[in-house]
Parts: sequence; structure tokens; C-alpha cells
Amino acid sequence: MNFLEGVTWLLNGTTLTYSRLLLYVTNNLLIACNSLPAVIWVAYADYKIFNDRSQLKKHLKWYLIPFCLTLILLIINVFTGIVFTIDSENTYARGIGLYLIVLMTYGMISFLYFRIRNYRQQINGKIIESIFLFMLIPIVAGILQMFIYGILIIWPSFIFATLIAYIQIERDTFLRDPLTGLPSREQLEERFSYLTANKHCFVIIMFDMNDFKTINDHYGHHEGDQALITTANLLHHAAKSHDNVYRFGGDEFIILLESNHKTDIDETIARIKQTFLDYNQKNGKPYSLSASFGYSIFNPADPQTLQDLISEADEQMYVNKNRLKNGESKNFETRSYKNE
Repeated sequence: MNFLEGVTWLLNGTTLTYSRLLLYVTNNLLIACNSLPAVIWVAYADYKIFNDRSQLKKHLKWYLIPFCLTLILLIINVFTGIVFTIDSENTYARGIGLYLIVLMTYGMISFLYFRIRNYRQQINGKIIESIFLFMLIPIVAGILQMFIYGILIIWPSFIFATLIAYIQIERDTFLRDPLTGLPSREQLEERFSYLTANKHCFVIIMFDMNDFKTINDHYGHHEGDQALITTANLLHHAAKSHDNVYRFGGDEFIILLESNHKTDIDETIARIKQTFLDYNQKNGKPYSLSASFGYSIFNPADPQTLQDLISEADEQMYVNKNRLKNGESKNFETRSYKNE
């Protein structure tokens, strides 16, 4: 984009052979591709935030709407000059259609902004800051370039903002658990700090896979790793969009439920239980996956440390695991709701 824009400015007003044709072609390419960097960025941000490739494929056709509409306007421009014109002196002039294209691109970025706001509870604060920084710098540069004809700052600013945001967002990826792809304990601590600082209520649900050692001993560590990956995927898909799933260590996982209502806790546990039961009925493995649960509730009026909450949930989890070993229940045990 920087190269194309530089070429258009060099050709503008020149009288060299074929300069008019080259100016027309390069401006068409520049304008046609105008929304693509934003489309790519919005798709990248979508995947980094929601970590769902199938969902991204569904959204991509909507993200490409500005690009498709731009192509239609450029076809119309051949007959009407609605996007741009080049006069007899080989001088480029904007048309109203160009402003529509820019507005469509900004509209798509604004859509991402409002979508992020709807899911802001589940998103790492630094990722939000990075995405907002990305949007702010090119938007300001674009507005300046629209009003101060002749300066070339929008695409360099786009590169600068993207680089900063990419470094920040990829840092989040580096912190993820390399086996399961789930957020790690470090990210749990970051989220805990954010929620406690803003006095939010939430629940730590901790669970430990049942008979994981048996899977490792009988079927090998590779199969044990596959069981952990499967468990992580099942949890990720069973959790609601505003909940976070973390690998705590070994075969222990934590769900950070950003609610302290009994109904939400019960529904979350029941949904996870059903997800695992459905998987066990359909999978062809010689073993089943199950887990024992325990949870603890954070109350801003009586705050506890993360370690206190984990210890409380861990204690209840092992009470339920022992109950399971003693044959008192079959699967996915939870403790009764405290402070009813």
C-alpha cells in the first residue's frame, strides 16, 4: 500500500508516456486494496480474541463486505467518475465515492470496537489496549490526510500501529500453555488482578481429571497428552463466551466464571458434565474422560488472595474425588453452594 501510494503521487501531473494509464491503474489498485489491511487485521483480532477458527470463517464473509463494495464502486467509476477522476493534465481528483470507501473501512473497524465491548469481560485488558491503539493512530492519520491533501501518513501510521499491537497481542500467545493452547497460570493471575482491582464478583471452578495416571500408565504419555488436549477443547467449547478456561498444571484446569449466582454455577457445571458425557458416548477410545470439581467464590466485600481461592476449591475438589473413589457418586461431583 505504501508503494502504490508513493507511485500515484510520483505519477500525478506528469506527462511521461503511459503515465496517465499507469496513474489510472495504480489508483485503482490502491483504492481496491484500501480495506484489505483492515480486513486482515479485524480477522486476526477476531481469532486472537475468540480463538475459534470455525467462527472466524463464518465472520470473514462479513468482514469482506467493504472490499466487495469497493470493487463495485470502482466498476461504476469507469462510467461515472464517482470515486476519482484524472483530467487531461493527468491530475488526480477525489470523488464522493472515495469518502464512502473510507467510511466503510472505518465502519468495519468500529464494528470490531463495539464487538470487543460486548465481550470485554473475557478479554485481556492489554489486548484491548493494543487493538484500540491500532484503530486510533490510522484513523487520526487518515482524517489528517483527507483534509491536508498531499501528505502520505496513513499507511506508515498503519504499519507502526500494527507492529505495536502485534507485539502486545503475540505476548499473550507466548503465555499460553503450549500443549493445550489454553491460557496459562500467568494469565489467570493477570485476570484475577484485573477483576479484584475493579471489585467484580467471580467464581474459581477447579477440577482434576479422574484416572489420568491410569491413562498414562496403560496407554502411554502420548495418549495422556491427547487426553489433556481433548479435555481442554471440551472445556473451551462448553464454557460460555464470557468465561475463561485455564490450564493450571498437570491434569488440573480452572474455569474463571465471572458471576457468583448459584444458577450460573450450576448451569456451567451441568453443561460441562453433559459435554463430557456426550464425548464419551461417541469417542472410540478405550477409556472415558471425567473429572472431579470444587469451587470457591470471590466476594469483593471480603476479598481473598488467588491462592486462598485455589486452596479452597482444591480442598473441595479432593473431597469429591475421594467420594467418587468410595463409590458415592459416578461422575463430575460438585460441592453444595456456599452461602445460599
